[in-house]
Amino acid sequence: MLPTERFINKRGSQLISSMFNNVFYGIAMCMVFQYFCNHAHRDNLNIKLVVYLLVISATLQVIFVNIQMFNVLVISFGRNMEVGGDIHFSVPGKYASIFLTAFIAQIFYATRIWAIGRNMGYTGRRSKLLAIPVVLLSSTQLGAGLAEVVLL
Repeated sequence: MLPTERFINKRGSQLISSMFNNVFYGIAMCMVFQYFCNHAHRDNLNIKLVVYLLVISATLQVIFVNIQMFNVLVISFGRNMEVGGDIHFSVPGKYASIFLTAFIAQIFYATRIWAIGRNMGYTGRRSKLLAIPVVLLSSTQLGAGLAEVVLL
């Protein structure tokens, strides 16, 4: 089998997915730029902090994806990367960034659910009960995701 045939069969989908990842990251950064130009002056510091954390986490994820692609397509080109081989540091970093981004977004949604419940007249414990399932599930997802990262 020629090296190009191996590349087409195994590396092409990774390259295409990393390109899509970079395109969506660019779109997200355009949206963040528009947010800070047009709407950020009305929001409080907590919402801006969430946006900053999401931008940092997404940037780390894109960096790790591109490091992984460079490792696969340039450094390891021509070598057969078998299952069970060494895992480059970028793979756990990528997964940790993905799980952290999801956790931050879900906790933000939980705070919005709690605020809406409070505005609808639910007081005290009842307003918190609306957001508890989201917080529990997002914490479970983060814990399981980080456990997966550690076990890689």
